[in-house]
Amino acid sequence: MSTSTTVNAGKQARTFRIVFWIEGVAYTVIPLKPDPEVATKAYRFLKRDARGRVTVNYDVHVNGHGPECECKGFLRWRRPCKHIKTLIAAGMIPPLPQDGGTGDGQETP
Repeated sequence: MSTSTTVNAGKQARTFRIVFWIEGVAYTVIPLKPDPEVATKAYRFLKRDARGRVTVNYDVHVNGHGPECECKGFLRWRRPCKHIKTLIAAGMIPPLPQDGGTGDGQETP
């Protein structure tokens, strides 16, 4: 499984792992360091099978248009997917505007 390590000056490194269960499927979530000109925040979701092998990954990033995901659902419908909604619920990305859209100011049907 993926882990992330942080080191504070003069202190021992701390290791942590973020795992979200979405609709009965475990996703390991890795914070990424995006180029500030491209995105303000970014995360990688690793979907694992029963043996713990990564079967697929999706990147979610927040830019001037709001959050975007690489999953098929978001790419097809251009609406917040379960990956985006999970990050919002966890407070890891800002909530969506109340217009019901994807953050681009356009309403979704």
